[in-house]
Amino acid sequence: MSEQNQEVEAVAGPQLEFIDIINATKIMEAAIERGVFNVKELAEVAPIVSRFQDFSSAILAEQEKQQEQGE
Repeated sequence: MSEQNQEVEAVAGPQLEFIDIINATKIMEAAIERGVFNVKELAEVAPIVSRFQDFSSAILAEQEKQQEQGE
């Protein structure tokens, strides 16, 4: 392996896939539904869940658009 490839691997670190974002969103949604967070915590968590949901929706919409164009 070249020195440059080793540097890239060292910098890259752990990777996330789109399914990981979807699963994290589902976990957060389930925790909220089950009342895991108190009111103060929920105020901090809700915007993050919303960002994950928006991100997931945008990616899914882009994938659907690409599939429609490919057909």
